[in-house]
Amino acid sequence: MTENDKTDASAAESVATWVWDVERQRIVTANEAGILFWGERSLDELIDRDFSDADEAVRDFADLMHAVLSRKSGRVKARMVLAPSGAPVRVDCRASRIDLSDGRLGLKVEAVRAPLGDAAEVDRLREIIERSPMPMSLFAEDGALLMQNAAAETIFGPDLETLVQRYADRAEAKTAMRALLVNGAHSQAVDLLTRVGERRHRVTMRRMHDPVSGGLTAIVFFTDIADRAAPAKAAPVPVPMGAAAQAQAKAPIALQPAALPVSVDTAGLIFDDSLKTLFIGDTARHLLFHPGPETDGSVGTLFPAKRPAILKAMASIRSGKAERVDLRLGTSNGQGAERWLRVEMRASTWNGLAAWAATLTDVTEERKVALLLRQSVQERDRAMENLGIGIATLRRDGTVETITNVGAALLGSTGAQMTGEPFERVLDDVAATAFQTALKATTDADQTLKIERPRNSKSPVAPLRVVLGPPIIERGGRRTLVFSEISTNNGDGSKGAARSEAIARASHELRTPLNAIIGFTQIMLDDADAIRSETYREYLKDIHDSGQYMAKLVQDMLDLRRIEAGALSLEPGPVNLANLIRRVTREIDGAARARDVTMALAIDEDMPTLIADAHTLRQALTNLVGNAVKFTTDSVRISAGMHGSGALRIDVTDNGDGMTDEERDRALQPYAQGRHSSRKFGGAGMGLPLAKGFIEANGGHFDLVSKKREGTNARIVFPPRLVESK
Repeated sequence: MTENDKTDASAAESVATWVWDVERQRIVTANEAGILFWGERSLDELIDRDFSDADEAVRDFADLMHAVLSRKSGRVKARMVLAPSGAPVRVDCRASRIDLSDGRLGLKVEAVRAPLGDAAEVDRLREIIERSPMPMSLFAEDGALLMQNAAAETIFGPDLETLVQRYADRAEAKTAMRALLVNGAHSQAVDLLTRVGERRHRVTMRRMHDPVSGGLTAIVFFTDIADRAAPAKAAPVPVPMGAAAQAQAKAPIALQPAALPVSVDTAGLIFDDSLKTLFIGDTARHLLFHPGPETDGSVGTLFPAKRPAILKAMASIRSGKAERVDLRLGTSNGQGAERWLRVEMRASTWNGLAAWAATLTDVTEERKVALLLRQSVQERDRAMENLGIGIATLRRDGTVETITNVGAALLGSTGAQMTGEPFERVLDDVAATAFQTALKATTDADQTLKIERPRNSKSPVAPLRVVLGPPIIERGGRRTLVFSEISTNNGDGSKGAARSEAIARASHELRTPLNAIIGFTQIMLDDADAIRSETYREYLKDIHDSGQYMAKLVQDMLDLRRIEAGALSLEPGPVNLANLIRRVTREIDGAARARDVTMALAIDEDMPTLIADAHTLRQALTNLVGNAVKFTTDSVRISAGMHGSGALRIDVTDNGDGMTDEERDRALQPYAQGRHSSRKFGGAGMGLPLAKGFIEANGGHFDLVSKKREGTNARIVFPPRLVESK
């Protein structure tokens, strides 16, 4: 053998060679270099290696076979990226057709490693992308722009650097990147922000290994489809670019990661059945405080406390019980900084083998806000206990899940004795029947009922006012129960004063946590990215609305105390009564329409100006008109005008069920309700007493006239001394 022959033989041995069975999609033979290239220890292990349809190598070999069959020579040269052991490897290939022993078609591949970042290839790739008429962009795993061609530059300009910035909806960008990381491909029609405004585009994404950086990237193609769904119109005129922007558009594009901030907080993680980590993206490494090599460690060591939950989720997905499972995981960097991550898992493949693909989403801020809300709710509950109000949570069947200490004491029991037991067990037969009826009623409104139970063996029956909330479907039909003792006698003056002072003190304590609840929920509702789940946003809206309602109740309680103590602060001034009545009716119009109630106005436009405090007068009218709308059958009439004696009179009349004299007197007492029908509407029994107190504090006279089955009329009369002469 000559010296040249030895050199050629040595070179041939260094070339990784294998034969690909096109039909069965597997390698059938290989030389020693080929076995080492694919990371196997023997030819038998390489032959047993499974390649799935989703493996990029399978698609690459199919493309090579197609190219070989289309050439007369039956041979082709190509450069491609393979990932035999998880990491991307760039190779120069020479492929040719070969017939297998049984006559089937085979592909012989001879490959040598190609250098990463070859300058000539980068220049060639840049030129190909630049000349492409289709807008193309390359994004890093975190959504940062790595490069884009001139067509994309013309559409999006230099300012929309990240994937999130291009999407009109930030949440859609995160969902798209998550789908790409898990599935390897994604396509959708979305609204994108361009230099000429918002336009509809078809976005096609493919997951790939960056041949320069070796990281996980997304190549994205954009197709403008705005004119497909609309009549043809003139193409938008691009916004002229300044000299700086034109220079930037013409500048050569560097095929390397840009130092841009993370903008898509979704990260990729791939592991096998043994929880061994196969791939950790850069964003995932950042979220996991994990600085090591991308395949060191395992998911089990990253989350040791959650290992059983992860294995259970894998078994659930494999058995077909769920396509995906969310796991909320906590991790720490050992320096006190805690981060909460949400993990979404799916069955996938990696380099031809079965694997698990997961995406990580940082939900730390969500958890922090939830903790602040929980603290505020706890402060609210403590303040309500100071007020003597009991709170319980019931399961769908009426069993007590949780109950406050005050709540248990009001029922003559303890929290330990009541938890897990039916609520009606501590009630007498009559009260238990009434409670079961309310529990089974199909209504979305609060139900108010009065129950009586033996307070203890030495005391007589004590009445309780109970408000049963509607079932919350998302929480398994659980219901909230709020109850307080109905005081039938305040006792002597000192006891009444003490009770009033207790109410005032508790009301002030309630305002702080309520303001926190309202403030935090408003901040979260204003920030579309704070809470990603639409269901949770609905919960937040309910919390916010309930907080505002409770804040109004607290303010009403304080106002009642000020009225009783004669300490209500008023700022009298000229009031245009006609305008004030119209404003109040406009505010209540939505509630009236919801109940199909008609409001008729009869206002004397020549009424003189009234001297009164506009704020408290408006509250009084709002309470009166709101009550009338709530309890009427079909119509409410509001009239206002001058009386013959020079007084100014306002009448609010409804045609509802009406009240007896006893019910009317009770309705004018604070915290009492005078109509049996009010049970289906709820309420704290402060509307009419407040209206009466505000009107009398302004120097007016209030009268309530009602008859059963004939309706109710609330009349306000202001004497001539409070009416300005024209």
